[in-house]
This record gives sequence, structure tokens and C-alpha cells, in this order.
Amino acid sequence: MSEKKYTKTRLSLFEKVLNGVALVILLTVCISLFIIWREVPDKIPIHFNIAGEADGWGGKGSLFILILIGMITWIGITILEKFPEAHKFPVEVTEENREPLVRNSVLMLNIIKNLTVIYLCYATWEAVRSAIGKPLHIAPFDLVIYLGLLFASMGYLIYKMYKLR
Repeated sequence: MSEKKYTKTRLSLFEKVLNGVALVILLTVCISLFIIWREVPDKIPIHFNIAGEADGWGGKGSLFILILIGMITWIGITILEKFPEAHKFPVEVTEENREPLVRNSVLMLNIIKNLTVIYLCYATWEAVRSAIGKPLHIAPFDLVIYLGLLFASMGYLIYKMYKLR
């Protein structure tokens, strides 16, 4: 395989805003969790069935699991965005399509990263609300909406990659 040169791409305004929104939400959930930590009971709901009822329980320290996964996801994909030579493309990369393919790939990674972090923060906050006796906002279709947005975005951007060949 021949060595292909990739240039670093700058994030678009949309990607910067999406990064900012996800990080503000992540930071807000972390700070809020620390502020109300004393109010959180030792045993909290950590899993909800399709009706939004708690069906799994754990220690309050488990609230940090989704936050930690979100942070690791955000950092890991942010690093991957900076190395387009590591990206895999569904079409052959040529001189003519290299830049648009990389741009598209970085956008797809950015959307995956930020949607995932936002959803994990939402799930954490709903577990906190449930633990302190507040009504849940979890609807049976929250996960379906998240997955729908995720896969619709990916499908559209992969489709665009095929159009670039």
C-alpha cells in the first residue's frame, strides 16, 4: 500500500459548537453531581426497563461510570479525529477525493463522539434524579431516539463518502 499524505483538518463551526455543547453538559453534570452528592442515597437505580422503571440497583459511586465512559470516549475520539491516516474509508482514496473524505470522516467521528457523551450525561442525570426521588423524564424511546440520530447521521455521511468515489 502506498504512503498517502493527509493534511490536518480544522473543525467546522458546527463541530466546534457540538464539542462545546457536549463539554458544557459533561461539566455541568459532574459539578451538579458533586453539589448534590450528600443527598444521593447509598443505593441508587442504575438500570431502567422500557417503561422507565428501575430494575437494577447499585452503589452511588456507580453514577461516575457513565461519566467516566463519556470522558474516555470524548478524549479517545478527539485524538482519532486528529489522525485521518488511521481512518478507514468505504471507498478508494484518491488525490481528488482525499480531502472531502477526511472532512466527512472527521465530521462523522465528531457527531458520534458528542451524541454519545450527551446521551451518557442524560442517562447519568436521570439516574441521579431517580435516586433523590425526583420524577423521571426517561421515556421508553429515549434510547431509540439517540440510536436513530446516531445511525441516521452515520448512514448519511457514509452515503456521502460513496458519492465521493
